[in-house]
Amino acid sequence: GAEYGAEASRGVWRVALDFLLFPGEAASAAGFLDPVAAHLETRESGGNWAQTLRVDAGCLVESIHPSWSWNMFMAGPTFTSLVCPSNSVASGRQQELIDAAGAQVASKAIDDYYSGSWVAISTITLNGDLLRAAQNSGLGGATGTTGTTTGSTTGTTTGTTTVSTTTSSGTTTTVATTTTSAGLCSRTSEDCLATGCCQDVGYTCYEKDQYWAGCRQSCQPGEVNPTDPIEYRTPWSCTLIGGTTASTTTMATTTTTTPMSFQMVFEAVDGGQDRACRGDSSTDNSDTYYTVVSVTSIEECKERCKAAENCQGVEFKGSRCELWKRPILASKSLGGYTCLRYVDPNKLRAGEFEMVDGEGHACRGATPADNSNNCFHVTTGQSLEGCRRLCRSEAKCVGVEHHEGGRCEIWIRPEGIQATQALPGYTCWRFWPDGVTPPKPREGSFEAVDGAVGRVCRGSSPSDNLPSYFNVTSASSLDSCENLCRLASDCTGLEFHSSGRCELWHRSIESFRVSNADYSCWRFVQSLAS
Repeated sequence: GAEYGAEASRGVWRVALDFLLFPGEAASAAGFLDPVAAHLETRESGGNWAQTLRVDAGCLVESIHPSWSWNMFMAGPTFTSLVCPSNSVASGRQQELIDAAGAQVASKAIDDYYSGSWVAISTITLNGDLLRAAQNSGLGGATGTTGTTTGSTTGTTTGTTTVSTTTSSGTTTTVATTTTSAGLCSRTSEDCLATGCCQDVGYTCYEKDQYWAGCRQSCQPGEVNPTDPIEYRTPWSCTLIGGTTASTTTMATTTTTTPMSFQMVFEAVDGGQDRACRGDSSTDNSDTYYTVVSVTSIEECKERCKAAENCQGVEFKGSRCELWKRPILASKSLGGYTCLRYVDPNKLRAGEFEMVDGEGHACRGATPADNSNNCFHVTTGQSLEGCRRLCRSEAKCVGVEHHEGGRCEIWIRPEGIQATQALPGYTCWRFWPDGVTPPKPREGSFEAVDGAVGRVCRGSSPSDNLPSYFNVTSASSLDSCENLCRLASDCTGLEFHSSGRCELWHRSIESFRVSNADYSCWRFVQSLAS
C-alpha cells in the first residue's frame, strides 16, 4: 500500500515552498499543511520527537517509513510544514515545535549527499534564508512576506549581540559639559555608544569597552566603576565618545541624584547570544507572556520595550521582537536569537557566594537527607551566573544549588544551607549579602581522643552522653565536620561517623567509649590568638 516516506514528505516541502514564495497564490497551502503541523504537535514533548509517526484516520497512506525523525530526507521536509501559521496549533506551541525541529535538524551532520541535502534545504527553509534569497532575487511574490515567515520560524544561523551594563550615581563635581538636544541623547543608565551624548547636565559619554559606553561625571582609564553591578565590574577605557557636537560647552557645578526609575538597563540572559527567552523553565513559552512587534534592529526592539508599560525584557531575531510582560527567569539555546532582561540593577542584592563542600555536592537542610520542597523553588535552563542572579533578586534567598544541565534551586530555608549530599554535576553555594559577615573560622587544632579512631565522645564518664551536650548535623567528610566546629563559637570538639553524622560538642569532652572504626572523637584546641 501507499507509504509516507521520502517522496511523500518532499510533497510537504513543495507546498511549504509555494506558501513562502507565492503567498497570494497559495490559499490552499494552509489547508494542506495544517493537518501535518497538528500531527507533529502530538509527536513532540520537551524538545524530543517520537520515534514513529501515526497513521491518522482518513489518511491517504497505509504505512510510514521507520525512524522518520532521524532520516533527514523525511524529517527535514516534514518539519517545513511548520513555517505556515497553523489554525490547529497555538502560536506559542507552534514556535516550540519549530524550535525543536531546528534543534533536531542542527544535530545532524552533512556527511552524505541525499540526507545531507535535506539538512541544508530544511535549515534554510526553517530559518528564513530561503525566503530572503528569493526576495533578494525578486522571485515570484516573495517580496513583503518576511514578517509572515521569519516571525514564526527559527533555525541554525547565528547572530552576534553582546550586552554589558552599568549604572551611575549622583555626586557633586565641576566638569566641562557638552550638551545637545536632550531628546537625541542617552539617559544616565543607557548605552550612549550610538548617541555620543548625555541628557543629564554634568554627564559625559565615556566608552567602557567595544560593547558599551555610559554617561558619567568623570572617568579614570583602567579603573573599575564601583557603582557597576558586581558581575560587570570590569575596567573602563574612558575614551570620550562623540567628541564635539553642534552645541554649547559650559562649566557647571551640579548635584545630580539619578532616580531609581532611570536606572533600568538591559542585561544578557545566560549570555544573551543564541538564547531565546523563556518563563520559569526552558520549555515555558506561552504566547501570553509577550507581544510581538516588527522592528528593523535590536536597538529599535529595546526602544519599544522602554516605551512599553511594565516591559520585562526582549527576545530578538531578524525583524521579530518579543516584548515580554512577565519576568524572564530562563532561556533556551536557539541559533540567531538574543534574549535580554530589562532590569533595575539597584534591586539586585550585593554580596558574595561561598561554595559549600566543593564541587560535586548538592545543597541540603539540617542533614544530607533534608531536601524538602519547602526549602527551595526550582527553575531550569539556567547558567550558574543566571541562577545566582535570581538569588540576588529574591530577598529570602540564602543560596543556590546548580546542576551543569541547567537546573537551579533557589534556597529560601530560614535556617540556611547546613548540609550537602555528594552528587556528581552539582554545586552548592551559600549567599552572604553585603552587611552580613560570614562566620570566621577559629584558629586551632584538633586533638585525637585516645587515638580518635574507633572512639565515641563522652562527658565525665564513658556512660555520660546526654543529648544536651551536642548538636547533630551532617558533613560530607571529617574535614567538613571540623570546619563546622571552627565556625561554632562554643564548639569544644566533635564526634564523626563515616555516614556523615557530625556531633558538635559544646561541653568539655572528658571521656570516651570504645566503638567501631566508623567513629572518631576529637577535641578542639583553640589558638590563643584567635
